[in-house]
Amino acid sequence: MSRVFSEEHRRKLSLAASKRVFTVEERLNMSKRRTGRKLGPHSEETKEKIRAAHRGKKLSPEHKKKIGESVRGTIKSPETRAKISSSNKGKRHSEATRKMFSLMRKGKPLGKHRPDCPCCVARRGKLPPNIEAIIRANKSRRLPEPIRIGRRKAISRVVTLRNRYGITVEEYDHLSELQGGVCAICKNPCPSGKRLAVDHAHETGKVRGLLCRKCNRGIGLFHDCLELVRSALTYLDRDLQVPVIRSSCATKSRTYNLKYKYGITVGTFNWLLEYQKKVCAICLKEAPTGKHLYVDHDHTTKRIRGLLCNHCNLGLGHFDIDSLRRAASYLEGKC
Repeated sequence: MSRVFSEEHRRKLSLAASKRVFTVEERLNMSKRRTGRKLGPHSEETKEKIRAAHRGKKLSPEHKKKIGESVRGTIKSPETRAKISSSNKGKRHSEATRKMFSLMRKGKPLGKHRPDCPCCVARRGKLPPNIEAIIRANKSRRLPEPIRIGRRKAISRVVTLRNRYGITVEEYDHLSELQGGVCAICKNPCPSGKRLAVDHAHETGKVRGLLCRKCNRGIGLFHDCLELVRSALTYLDRDLQVPVIRSSCATKSRTYNLKYKYGITVGTFNWLLEYQKKVCAICLKEAPTGKHLYVDHDHTTKRIRGLLCNHCNLGLGHFDIDSLRRAASYLEGKC
């Protein structure tokens, strides 16, 4: 027979229940009693369903805060501590990190800064009254700007020579004395007023000599290839007679460029293209897709010499015929 409570008794019970704080186990038992389920731990199937239901859900900030408080309040068992210590075995902090931790425990300022360093004080949110005097004193202790820039350049030069070419500054100076302070190809000092560039074989890494920026860039455009330099010499020695062929099927801009830059027509350009079989006259390669061959001419006599690709045209622009012969001898190792 079910028990019937009066209205006043129910109100008293609900008031007492609202003031009481139930534990998690008590709430779980009460919910199971209301739903008629058996008390006891969940089965593996039920646990898997609960995990699947909560897998894609995001926790609210309040829930995260409660979890953090519960985790911070937990005391690790000896087994858990043993697992953590075994996983951290072999992992050691660096000397700088250990020193930082010791300073933090002692309450001292970190790093090389003094306690009155403006940066550290500003980071802590407190500015001393003599902040301007401190900044002036720090600036007065610094070296002048030219001295600091010179030191940085000297250190950068030492590191670059060692890491990139495997030589020292003394070996560079000795090589410069052997060449008389001039380029190994054009026999001129560097026109830009800077030091001579170190030239080396990209395959073996062997240093071949010191070159000016123009010659170093020129043989780089020929890919340090002796055959290409010899082919360029043959190309410069040939005497090609270019005919004048008129053509009407061309755009105005192309006709204008060919006529006023090089003094030829579109028909002459097409004849040169067919004469060279649509390849560069030096490296014998076709122009890349979407590009075209460039008209090469003698800047002194304005004579058309042929059609070249971009690399060969730029490389040839860095040399005259005498410098190109010396470049071939340099690549052969004769000079």
